[in-house]
Amino acid sequence: MNEPLSFGLISDIQYADIEAASNFSGSEHRDYRGAATAARASMVKMLSDPSLSFVAHLGDLIDGQNAGEYGQGLSLDAPQSEQALQVVLNIWSDCSTPIHHIIGNHELYNFTWAALDERLNQTCGLGEHHLPRPHGYGSFSPAKGWRVISLNSYEINVIKPRDEHTRSEAEAILTEMNPNFGAKAPYNFFEGLPPHRLRYVPFNGGFGSKQLAWLITELQEARRQGERCIILSHLPCYGPSASLRNLAFDADDLLLLIGQYAELISAYFAGHRHSGGAATDPHGVHHITIQSPLTHGECAAIIKVNEETLSVEGIGAHRSYHFHL
Repeated sequence: MNEPLSFGLISDIQYADIEAASNFSGSEHRDYRGAATAARASMVKMLSDPSLSFVAHLGDLIDGQNAGEYGQGLSLDAPQSEQALQVVLNIWSDCSTPIHHIIGNHELYNFTWAALDERLNQTCGLGEHHLPRPHGYGSFSPAKGWRVISLNSYEINVIKPRDEHTRSEAEAILTEMNPNFGAKAPYNFFEGLPPHRLRYVPFNGGFGSKQLAWLITELQEARRQGERCIILSHLPCYGPSASLRNLAFDADDLLLLIGQYAELISAYFAGHRHSGGAATDPHGVHHITIQSPLTHGECAAIIKVNEETLSVEGIGAHRSYHFHL
């Protein structure tokens, strides 16, 4: 029998010591300085729950403007990526609960993969062989009968490719699917795209065939062990739970795979879409997108799951949900 499992989720803090502003489309207000304060208040409330097995941040700890290459970052005297990251990591400095970090696009605007490997997940207490290194994906078992699978939705990307192969693969995908690719920012990469191609923009990424093959072996092992699975990633893979603009390049391939192992998978949690969302796919797997403190202030969630139900208990502005498994 599976033990009850509780854990905390927060995503897209995107802190920077810059003025609040709207996003490119003007659809959301972003409080860059206030995001760290809001996240800290959220964590105080979250960590008051002694039942939590771990806490995961689902990507975008700091904003890309810290690197000084676009937006307000162009007016910085020097990049402030290191300082900004330390402000956010200090939120967990005295936390005894294991912390797990997933990589989003904004980490890659600021740091190389090697630098992120040095700065994150070194002492999160989940067990060395379970950390998402060196590939950015991995798994761990926080309670009897449960396997948490962490996926890297930027294994294929054009922001900070791992090597020439992944660079050429990502560039080929974007060149084929988005005629706007190659235009200089702040060009609207969505212009003229049909709905099914809205995901093919430079700030999204993909899992890649190698990682999906690894995921199959993880799910097969979970089936042999009689475990239920929770999947964590930065990018959503199911449009109704987020937006067609925020999906991974190969979201359809992942959804097909999830459908083949749906009896094992309780939920898929993601970030990236700051307004959040939740939906159940045709196979009965629940997809939940975590809302952002950058746009919602105090905002995080505690997840409680057992063999029959899954509850998302919202903190601050985060919505709450209840699902049957």
